[in-house]
Amino acid sequence: MHLKDNVFGNCNLQRLLRCGVVFLWTFTSFALSLSYLSDRSADRLLFAQGNDWFDSWALQGKSEREFRKSCENQAELFIDNLKQTVQLTEPQVNKIRLAAQGDIHRFFVQVAEARYKTRNMQPNNQQVNEISRIISPIQQVSQKGLLNEESLFESTVNQVLDDQQLELWKAAKAKHIESLYRAILQLQLVQLEHHMPLLAKQREKLIDLTLTRLKGKKVDMQYRFYLIEYAMYGIPKETLNSFLDEPQVEFFQKRGTQAMGWKSMLESAGVKWDDEVQDKPAEPNKKPNAAGENADPKKNKEGEQEKKEDEENQPQKKADPASGAIS
Repeated sequence: MHLKDNVFGNCNLQRLLRCGVVFLWTFTSFALSLSYLSDRSADRLLFAQGNDWFDSWALQGKSEREFRKSCENQAELFIDNLKQTVQLTEPQVNKIRLAAQGDIHRFFVQVAEARYKTRNMQPNNQQVNEISRIISPIQQVSQKGLLNEESLFESTVNQVLDDQQLELWKAAKAKHIESLYRAILQLQLVQLEHHMPLLAKQREKLIDLTLTRLKGKKVDMQYRFYLIEYAMYGIPKETLNSFLDEPQVEFFQKRGTQAMGWKSMLESAGVKWDDEVQDKPAEPNKKPNAAGENADPKKNKEGEQEKKEDEENQPQKKADPASGAIS
């Protein structure tokens, strides 16, 4: 009986030991796995945070997948607009689409290179200048648009279209830019009219004059607001006086003081204003001369000199003592 109890007691003890070992091994494995997963999660979180600041700096806050999709949609929209404007053949469409894909691929190769160079950097005071230097070319392209005037897409369009198609396409682009400028200008006039109400004919005249000054002027998207305001507030004073009241002209020019300081920035962006008529301050009123014209100091001085020379060249006159007459 005692022997039997001892055997069963030893068996129970062995079972308990085995269960303890299994439990300890399971708990240890679980703890190690949890620690590993926690480390991996931290690494993924750190990597995600790195992507967040890189994408927000380089890709306007979009992820790489979102920005790529946006570029592809923009390319297809451009091609659709081109097909609606001119009759394209299938080979022309294929070449243009292939060029757009080439621009997109080239851009994201640059993104990958910049991401690799900044993989160990953080946007802090010590590294922000270096990060800006690396990312700046990508920022400029993303803001300007991949399918810009310097792109392979634009070059291919100019090559594959014939003269008639190219003329139609350029006219359509010019009309689109004018419509865009008009919409932005009307929005700016709404803000202006909060302080300076305009008549309908005054508003239309201001729009027409501004669009005339903007003809042939193209800038990147981030400069359009400055371009349109500079063109509007740069209208010469003599022209403004022809359709605005004097208090309106005074307020208009005072409000445009800041906008007139953007000329150097716009010129650095490629905008030339050599053909514009500079506004000159009004000169004080001058009294008319004998001929009914405003007196010119230079001409007056020349006239006095000629008169003096004529007097010197005339023969001297002598008086006759007997008659008192001058001979």
